Amino acid sequence: MKRFAIGTVIVAILTIIALVPFATAAPQIITGKATNVGTFLDTNGQTYVRIIIQETRSLEGIEYSLEVPAMAFGNAAEAAKLVKVGETIKMIASAREYQGRSSYTIHKILK
Repeated sequence: MKRFAIGTVIVAILTIIALVPFATAAPQIITGKATNVGTFLDTNGQTYVRIIIQETRSLEGIEYSLEVPAMAFGNAAEAAKLVKVGETIKMIASAREYQGRSSYTIHKILK
């Protein structure tokens, strides 16, 4: 019984470690064109805004366009609600990567 309990605890700890998202990077200034703006409610009933921005990136000298989600929570969500599709926005955000996909957490919208 003791081995079973220890095994269960180890499996639980490994599961939690696997589900924890990677840490975010230091804030940076991001500029991009908004291609989609949506307002949603999280599981706690709080409003957040998801802005899909279009970025141009380069890989081995080849440029390509990529759409990246940027999420705004709390006070940043109020300013993000005012962003219109097609508008070029400048923001302070932290980048993160999860399962090979990039996203941003918006700290402040700069106009």
